[in-house]
Amino acid sequence: PGVVNRRLFRRAFDAWLGLVPLAEDQRLILSCEDLAGHMPGHPGIDAYAMAGRLASVSARAAREMWPGAEVWLAYGTRAPAEWLASVYWQQAQHPHLTEDFAPFAERLRPACDFTALVAQIGLEADTPAIAMALERHGPRRLGPVEALYDLIGLPETLRDILAPVPVANASGKARIARKLVALNRQGLEPEALTAAKRALLGR
Repeated sequence: PGVVNRRLFRRAFDAWLGLVPLAEDQRLILSCEDLAGHMPGHPGIDAYAMAGRLASVSARAAREMWPGAEVWLAYGTRAPAEWLASVYWQQAQHPHLTEDFAPFAERLRPACDFTALVAQIGLEADTPAIAMALERHGPRRLGPVEALYDLIGLPETLRDILAPVPVANASGKARIARKLVALNRQGLEPEALTAAKRALLGR
């Protein structure tokens, strides 16, 4: 984002942090995928280019709100093939995507180096940053959130009383993604396109 947008983001972030009644002995987990910037695959977006800047602004705001607090950045990651398929599925639900999967995946493949990305974010934000692989943490009893619980040292006695949260926003099948993209190519009016997609997805 430009300077003006970063200022607006910081102002909104500060306002949100000001609503959090955090005591000295408490820890806060802020989970929001939008803090990584726009998802690759959107028009003109081929990578998480803004993630470092947004992380830097967010980390600085947290330190200023709670001086002396330990701030960490944690990013959920996926294996490249699974990530590309998931992103294609997400974008196929939007009318802008008319591209076949093969060229889409080739174009976005450089964005799959999450080890390098997370390291770069940490450097830019001057804040410890870790990658939490879905392949490792997804099968755990509470799912990927357990990686965050590890980070804050949440005791097992507390985890044992928590119920797993059902999987949400899971990726659809590749054949359905292809059908969604085929609908995008038909030049339908927005209302007709939305209706056709809902019928296809059974919504």
